[in-house]
Amino acid sequence: MFDFIDRIPKLIDRQVPGRGRLLLVVGAALLGASIFLPLWQIHLVAPQYQEGLDLYIHSYKLEAGNEGQDLKEINGLNHYIGMAPIKEEDFAEMTFIPFLLGGFSLLALRGAFFGTVKSVVDTLVVRVLRGVFDVAVLPSAVHVRPQPRPAGADGH
Repeated sequence: MFDFIDRIPKLIDRQVPGRGRLLLVVGAALLGASIFLPLWQIHLVAPQYQEGLDLYIHSYKLEAGNEGQDLKEINGLNHYIGMAPIKEEDFAEMTFIPFLLGGFSLLALRGAFFGTVKSVVDTLVVRVLRGVFDVAVLPSAVHVRPQPRPAGADGH
């Protein structure tokens, strides 16, 4: 066990091979592009919506199809099942996700530039911590707000 611990400084000071550095640059470019491209798309089709309703979720904004009209239609449908309207202001994540993606991209570029295992491990540790935050902290911070029902809506 102690032999492994003694070898850690040599291991983390090793150089990352050329392919590994290239993969870091490609990963950084993809993360950077994901700031501006939609991360998720919702496409709803029903008989009354032959063309479908589209909602594109970016890291920093919601973008609805049909010049924004699709979101109004989706919110209208959601109203009938008791859901609160979908509003960009309700997504606190959109204020910091672009910065996180940019930071991860810069960390990956840093790892490629310095080319040591240590710089890549730094990137990995930050990403793991972010994952722990997403799993442990974020769900308790995000809450669903049911839409109030009008009096007598339950049939009484």
